[in-house]
Parts: sequence; structure tokens; C-alpha cells
Amino acid sequence: MLNRPVNQKILTKWKNLTKEFGCTLKPNRKSGKELLTYLQNKYPLEKAPDELSDIVVFNIVENKVFSEKLPSGKAPEPQVFFIKNEGAGKILYERNGIRKKVFAKCKRIFVGIDLVTGYFTVENSSSLWDELFIFRGLDEYDLKNFVIVGQYLELSGKFDSDANQSV
Repeated sequence: MLNRPVNQKILTKWKNLTKEFGCTLKPNRKSGKELLTYLQNKYPLEKAPDELSDIVVFNIVENKVFSEKLPSGKAPEPQVFFIKNEGAGKILYERNGIRKKVFAKCKRIFVGIDLVTGYFTVENSSSLWDELFIFRGLDEYDLKNFVIVGQYLELSGKFDSDANQSV
């Protein structure tokens, strides 16, 4: 999750990662339903109020990069939740308080997933956003965008451009 300004140094890193390792990637994007199942199986969830679904819908229909993934004639099917601060969810809250000052005062972690496009949003947990981004994977369209590919390679930790090797 980007929670800092992107500068030329970061863009150059992503371009270099994409140039060096992007050709090794194949489309592997999971569906919104697979993403939801993953989330449900890993974390304790509490259904969020239905009006929060508007956040997911708005982000899809108002952003070209997301709306292009919406099949013609289909509407988003958002699912919205709060991660409970218990069980496996507890570590997400602990990470936020310790590592991310920007989220330190937040009370709840929000997740919205669209079943049609696989779009997701996370509020108050960059580590959960990163986890879902890596799990979901990339499609053909994503693989043409060095910013997305660079982030994916960086976050996955599978590629180390300094060592010039993949793990």
C-alpha cells in the first residue's frame, strides 16, 4: 500500500524491477470470490454497514483503471467487513500500532472487496492491503503497468534486484 509520496527514486526502482524480472511473471489474478474466501478463511470478520459498500462501488466506477475490469452490463458486487481485533486479526492491529504511526489512532480495519472485478480496498492496515495485493495477483492488463508490476515484485519479496536473482 502506498502511504508515502512516490518519487523518481521509487519509480526508477519499479522500472528496474519490472525490466529485470517482469518477464518472468504470468497472469495469475484471482477472482473477487477467491479473494473473499481467502479473507474469510484467514481473519475473523464482522459485516460492515451496507452503506460502506458505496466506497467500493465509487472507487470502481470513478476510476478508469478499475472500471475497465468491469464486464459490460455488470455492476459491482461489493462485500464490506471490519477485521475483528481477535485471533489472526489481532496481529494486524498490533502491526498498525507499532509500525505505522499513520494508523495508530484508528479503531478498526475496514476491507471492501468487489466480487465482479476483484477490486479491493483496505483502510487502516497497509500490511493487510499488501497481503491481499500479493494473494490476488496480476492480470494481463496489470502486467503492462510497470508501477503495478514493480510494487508486486517489491512486495512479494521473491525478487532481489541487488542480488540479481529470484528466490
